[in-house]
Amino acid sequence: MILQDHNCDELTLSSLLKSCGESMRTLRITGPHLNLKPGAFGRVLRDSTSPNLECLIIHHPRCWQHTVNDLDLEEPDDIASLLDIAFDWPTALRNLKTLTFSGEYMATDQLFARLPKSLVKLAWAQCKLTAPPFIDALTSSTDDKGSLPNLMRCSVSTHCRWDAKDKMTVQQVSEKMRGGCFHPHHYRGYGSSSSTDSDPYCPYEHDPYDHWEE
Repeated sequence: MILQDHNCDELTLSSLLKSCGESMRTLRITGPHLNLKPGAFGRVLRDSTSPNLECLIIHHPRCWQHTVNDLDLEEPDDIASLLDIAFDWPTALRNLKTLTFSGEYMATDQLFARLPKSLVKLAWAQCKLTAPPFIDALTSSTDDKGSLPNLMRCSVSTHCRWDAKDKMTVQQVSEKMRGGCFHPHHYRGYGSSSSTDSDPYCPYEHDPYDHWEE
């Protein structure tokens, strides 16, 4: 299912996703927006998405700046990190293999410990996630008891540069210990005057793992 620049509220989106039953394997969606605050969006993903979903791609819409201006910083739903909520139940999205997201308010560092063990490919952009919690999740995943035992491919595009040592650690763990790959990118479009040709709302023109074989 693809929902691009939709205007669904929480109830409408929940009903739409539930109507697909357990058949939906891929969801590509934009949000949050004025009718779907981050907290509500996270609940819908957690409670209404097919348990068999394998690929989730979320990008913030082009109206995102206007949305931020209208947020009430005292309302939990307005300031919530939607993916932290989407994955805060042990049974939520437990069969997910690919997760791609972009947007400053999508997640916090708590996300890494909540991601499903089934995850194989992970990509994010314009999100202020730091390296140490990600390293902890990677290094604790030496067997099925760890946080991310099956993660093999990771792409990170961020406007905040990671420490060189942390970046090297992630790369070594991903490539040498896991036999996978790590693709770090410094995204210059976010608040950068040197990137006039970049679209700050679309750090990925497509999912970087769309064409990777399972």
